[in-house]
Amino acid sequence: MDSLEEKWKGLRLLEDENASIELDEDTTTELIYKEQRTVLGKIFSSRIISKEVLGSTMAKVWKISKAAKFTEVCPNTFAIIFENVADKMRVWEGRPWLFDNQVLVMKEFEGYKPLHSVSFDSECFWIRIHNLPISCMTKVKGEQIGGTVGKVERVDVQEDGSGWGNFLRVQVLLDLTKPVARGRTLTVRGNRFWAPFSYEKLPKICFSCGCMVHGVNGCSGGQGNNEEMEDKWKRESEKKENLETRAGAKEGKNGLGSDEDEGQTRKKEKGREESEGGKDLEEENGDREDEGMMRRGEERWDKQATEEESENMVDKALEETYGQMVEVSSEGKGGIGVEDHPKKKGEWKRRARAKGKQVVSDYPIPPNIMKILSWNCRGLGNPRTVQDLYNMVEKNKPSLVFVMETKSLKKSFDSLRRRLQCEGCFVVEAVGKGGGLVLLWNSDVRAEIVNYSQSHINVWIEEEGEKKWLLTCFYGQPDTNKRKESWSLLNSLKPAANIGWCIVGDFNEILTNDEKWGGRARPEGQMELFREVMNEGNLYDLGWKGDKFTWSNSHGDDTFTKERLDRAVATPEWMNIYRETWVEVMVTSTSDHKPLLLHVLKKKGRNWNSQRAFKYEAS
Repeated sequence: MDSLEEKWKGLRLLEDENASIELDEDTTTELIYKEQRTVLGKIFSSRIISKEVLGSTMAKVWKISKAAKFTEVCPNTFAIIFENVADKMRVWEGRPWLFDNQVLVMKEFEGYKPLHSVSFDSECFWIRIHNLPISCMTKVKGEQIGGTVGKVERVDVQEDGSGWGNFLRVQVLLDLTKPVARGRTLTVRGNRFWAPFSYEKLPKICFSCGCMVHGVNGCSGGQGNNEEMEDKWKRESEKKENLETRAGAKEGKNGLGSDEDEGQTRKKEKGREESEGGKDLEEENGDREDEGMMRRGEERWDKQATEEESENMVDKALEETYGQMVEVSSEGKGGIGVEDHPKKKGEWKRRARAKGKQVVSDYPIPPNIMKILSWNCRGLGNPRTVQDLYNMVEKNKPSLVFVMETKSLKKSFDSLRRRLQCEGCFVVEAVGKGGGLVLLWNSDVRAEIVNYSQSHINVWIEEEGEKKWLLTCFYGQPDTNKRKESWSLLNSLKPAANIGWCIVGDFNEILTNDEKWGGRARPEGQMELFREVMNEGNLYDLGWKGDKFTWSNSHGDDTFTKERLDRAVATPEWMNIYRETWVEVMVTSTSDHKPLLLHVLKKKGRNWNSQRAFKYEAS
């Protein structure tokens, strides 16, 4: 459809209207200096963002000499005026910037160019190119590879032109209306291999088409609005849950807290989420440097050891390094509290599903998803904490539940296992008034405990039709002086190269100071030890969806601090087992740590969207 301007061109103008008025370029010196300190910015969001909200939020993120002034020139389009050119250049060089998980596209200010002719369809992003041979980590090779994605702005190399490291960083001007590139197939001296990409500060991406911004024709994926898709899935999932038969009366006191009225509790939970929604707006604006969901290497990894050899290697390393760890037999006996519960025939869920009850919907419900819940609850003695855990399990139906800092003994968990309707339960009892771990699982997976300590539970996970892999439920030392023990433990737990490995939990450490807000900066050497463990284990952060920061001290004054201490990381071998993974940061009011919900979409099963070969998750 032609725009209104195009239609106007076909109209006949009156003589006075057709007469051209020539404007003089008599710009004053002050105005020229103002233009030099100004950039144009646009937020691609379905909501209207006010200049006050955007200005106050970005002032905290940019941390420049004086807050910039935002002037709205169009809906969600602003002229951003800085106090001086130095502040402008600092913000300009730090692109891209995110607001509410949406990219803030910046363009140079051109005072004599009509605003409608300014294109906001591109922005600079840093791309990390992985799996490159050392000799290919150069400026020339970076420009060659990056040039296939977009216009190369610069390559992060040393003075001699080399950029040796775990990856090569290339800044590229990306077309936001095109699907984000996952990687490139390269050929070096006759060897063909896959080089996956990861992106720094990745914004929200469309589920359907893989684009950050939709063009004038809308989404090309054919599935409609991205947010509508997510909301529809959630609504249909809730409908399906309501059709399932519910069995068993509520239990009374279970030793870990008592039940509250379920309806009132859910109303309170909903109120807490709504009240924290506005507060979380600022928290979601942090830099999203972790590349987690974009890394999907397609290279086939050569097998170097069998699973049995890998298990023996792990046990041997643990025995040499940590004498206090205990080995658990495949039958699940021995150790600090193992509950082995056989499968029950005629389980209520299976009976309900056997009756053929299902929801018919125009939108497909994502199938074949395994979920892993991880939460540092800071004690299960509080009935409200137990109720929060029950609500999360009831709503999300995770296959495995890992809880840290239980501060409870083994005898207290049998009633909790029954209440959560879990088939298996493994407990590491608390020592004194602190610590304590528990791992619960249902019949969807086969869990085989390998070993454990006060800081971890190592378990083989086997699903029907999927390759066996190692899950490490991890709790890092809260004492900084003992943090090296945590890293030594992780190094000793690493399986053989061909075994998939995933770690979830509270690491009690951050990778960079961008994962911390408020308080004093974390010492670089302390974070470097964590980064070294990640590199040595070939572990990649799986990113997050929702709030970036998972812990806060809840102070109401200038000492307020929040950090990203909880996360999920995995090796490429593990990521190649599954079709898609993402980490959801949830909300709770009974602990200073926010729970994580790891979603794992299996490759096999019904194809719920045959129109796409893959999809992205970036919100």
